[in-house]
Amino acid sequence: ATPDRDKPWRRLALALKDLGAAAGEAEAWRHVLGLAPADPQAHERMAALLEAEGRPAEAAGHLKAAAEADPGRIKPWKRYARVLEETGQDEEALRVWRKVLALDAADPQAHDRLAALLVAQGLSGRALKHLRVLTEGSEDRAAWRRLARAHGELEHWRKAEAAWRRVLEIAPGDTEAHAALAELTADVPAQAAVHLRAVAEAAPKTPDAWRALGRALA
Repeated sequence: ATPDRDKPWRRLALALKDLGAAAGEAEAWRHVLGLAPADPQAHERMAALLEAEGRPAEAAGHLKAAAEADPGRIKPWKRYARVLEETGQDEEALRVWRKVLALDAADPQAHDRLAALLVAQGLSGRALKHLRVLTEGSEDRAAWRRLARAHGELEHWRKAEAAWRRVLEIAPGDTEAHAALAELTADVPAQAAVHLRAVAEAAPKTPDAWRALGRALA
């Protein structure tokens, strides 16, 4: 039977892996795949070897096969999605990250990557639900900044302001938040001045920041 026939090649592949003999290991795994074309272990190891050689496009096919061979496992899908992004296949990466969420609706990496891909495509509105998951109950300043930027791009000014204020609760010296809030509160000079001062003091040799503060205080 095929399982018995591929066992010697599998044992050889694993032994060569332990020895760090990548070329020999790859050849042994190719023999395993010749006998068991859907073998997930063989596909995962071939993908790892190809990635180590800087050949992610070739690794992608093996990662897809590994994921499809055991579709309930989340790790192969995540590896496949990452390689798709690395090779510029963003639409397919979106589909695969959504597959990850179908397996684990709270997976933070999937939400993170889906948000990034959607924002890069100019789809900030669709990214919001993923950014909200990342910020819920979180002290992650980067996640809150991303949410604030997305609201700003969508001209959700009150929500953008709230998100930037949350950034400052986490990191009171965050200059991006202060600069954004200075713009958002420009119609209330006293409030804007507080943020402009913070920006100016963070970059004391930047004349524009001081000039902006002077105008707000005038």
